[in-house]
Amino acid sequence: MKRSTALLVAIVFGCLVIANATFAQKGLYLGAGVGYSALGGDYEPEFDGGTGVHFVLGYKPGEKVGLEVELGAYNQEVLNKNSRKENAAFGGLAANLKYFFGPARRHFVRPYIVCGLGMNNLTWDYKEGTTSGGIGGDVAKDDDAVRAFSLMPGLGSEILFGKFIALNGCIRLALNAWSDKSVEGQRLYDKAPNSHGIILNAGVLLHL
Repeated sequence: MKRSTALLVAIVFGCLVIANATFAQKGLYLGAGVGYSALGGDYEPEFDGGTGVHFVLGYKPGEKVGLEVELGAYNQEVLNKNSRKENAAFGGLAANLKYFFGPARRHFVRPYIVCGLGMNNLTWDYKEGTTSGGIGGDVAKDDDAVRAFSLMPGLGSEILFGKFIALNGCIRLALNAWSDKSVEGQRLYDKAPNSHGIILNAGVLLHL
């Protein structure tokens, strides 16, 4: 009887340990997915939002925190058909910090807050046979870009499937501080653009 009781206790304890460990996703992980981004403010009359892709390399030192490097790019539709610009896109490289809510391990749905610091670019091509139209100089260029330092806070959630796979979704603001000149040195506007954006992502994470 004592042996049977001890065996039963051991089995129950083992099942609890395995169940708790099932969703204990820690360490290095890779991710990829699709998304959408749109810019407002000064860029809203010129560009419409569009879809894109993103890639993530991350590390979870514990079950409450995640550190990530993210690379993403999202198409931006040029609204004015008479514009000199075409094939526009918004995106860049960011470093993200995630903090997960709720008890560790016990739930397969893990909501989190995230904040990122990024260097983003709004890039575009010039139509064949046109020039940049920059203030103070009209220079022939094939393409150009405007850079921005971005603060990107947001909310998201991971849905865990075992120890290795998770679905990830989040929504973030992109609070942008734009340069007053393009990468090619052109001043395209009277002053630095005032334009912030929104980024929505959905993807898959693979814990190694």
